Amino acid sequence: MEHQREGFFGRLSRLLRGIFGSRMSRAESRNAEAVYHNAVRGQRAHHEQLKQALGRLVYLRNKTDAVLDHERDNLELVERALREAAANNDDDRALALIDKKRRLEELITRLNGDHERFSVQAREAKAALGELDTSITRLKNERDEMLARKAHALARRDIQATLDHA
Repeated sequence: MEHQREGFFGRLSRLLRGIFGSRMSRAESRNAEAVYHNAVRGQRAHHEQLKQALGRLVYLRNKTDAVLDHERDNLELVERALREAAANNDDDRALALIDKKRRLEELITRLNGDHERFSVQAREAKAALGELDTSITRLKNERDEMLARKAHALARRDIQATLDHA
């Protein structure tokens, strides 16, 4: 019994989707300009999201770059202090500085990787923005061409109707 109800509701659901889908297709074919408008609007919204993501990537890359510069300066100071400790035979200080130098080098390596990853992602996002710009332009041109053909067809129909009545 339950299997039959699922079958009924499934068939009803498919029927309703078919009816609304065909009505939607007819409405879209009558108003193609609205379809193009919605497509362009959707592409622009996607463009804005991508632009914001690119901004965040650039921010993260620049922030990582600043931290990287700071840690490189710290490493330079530690190396200088390590040379002084070695020259003064200060073994305890030299050992502590060697440990600090190792940690800074690991941090710098990780930051270099992060910086490179953010740079690659930013380049990819920038390329995707360019492709999206091209896509939006292509959609607008397609819309304009379609509207021009429609206007031309309507004008020809009106001219033909006028000639038929003359």
